[in-house]
Formats: sequence, structure tokens, C-alpha cells
Amino acid sequence: MTYQFQSVFNPSATNQNVFQLTLKETIIAGLKGYDGSVFCYGQTGSGKTHTMYGNENDPGIAVRALEYLFRFIENSKAQHKVTLSFFEIYNEAINDLLDINKKNLKFIEIAKGVVNIKELTQCTCETFNDATRVLRIGDSNKHMGISKINDKSSRSHTM
Repeated sequence: MTYQFQSVFNPSATNQNVFQLTLKETIIAGLKGYDGSVFCYGQTGSGKTHTMYGNENDPGIAVRALEYLFRFIENSKAQHKVTLSFFEIYNEAINDLLDINKKNLKFIEIAKGVVNIKELTQCTCETFNDATRVLRIGDSNKHMGISKINDKSSRSHTM
């Protein structure tokens, strides 16, 4: 099999490097009306969580994306509305990470080729701080467990 990669990062790469080379252009395209996504994939313990969320000295790409988005909105003359949802797929079930009582949600088609998740919580965020609070709530509710590689491993795929 042949694989094509846009970028490969060495261990010294910072989350700022990853954000600049991968996510920034996706956000710019999204602001122009295009759909986009960035997928972090790798073996347990390979650094996905650090890349997504980072730490105080090196914020992750999710935090940097929100910061970039709200900075853009502040400098824009147009009106914008930011709505965030956070869910996981765990044991083939879709669970709302912003309302832990909403489990096993279903996809619904709202238009030809356009799907949504029925009853998924949507939080309107007016500031960067609102958005990072939503991110922290969702992250704290995902399924975690022990693996042979580390003792605090996500057991789901989160979006």
C-alpha cells in the first residue's frame, strides 16, 4: 500500500508547529464555508492527547483553533455564532460528552448527504473562555481506562 502525508513531525515539533501546518488552513477554509476536519490518530501513548490539548506552556491544537477562531471574530465586521458540541464513539455508541445522560444517540439525515446527531447538546460560546470551558467539560467526561502502555488512556474516539 502507498500512503500520502501532508506533514510528518519529529519529536521536537511543538503544538504551534502542528497548528500552523495543519489546522490553521482548515479553519480559514471553514470560515469561507467549506467543511473540514483534522484527525489525530496513533498508538496509545504516542502523544495524541498532548497534541489536542497540550499544557499551559504549549497549548494543544484544539485550544489554538478556538483562540484563532475567536481572534478572527473579534477582528471581523460580520456577525458570527459559535456553537460547540462534543461527543465520543465508545463501543460503537455515540455519547454526548456535554450531557452524560445522553447516551447511544443516533445519526439523522437532515438533508441529502447531510447528517446530524439527534439530541446532541449544542453550546453557544460568545468568548474564547466560554469555548475552552466547554472543551474542558467534554474532555473530562470521555471514557478513560488503563492500557498496557499507560494508566490513563482514552477508550473512545472523541469529536
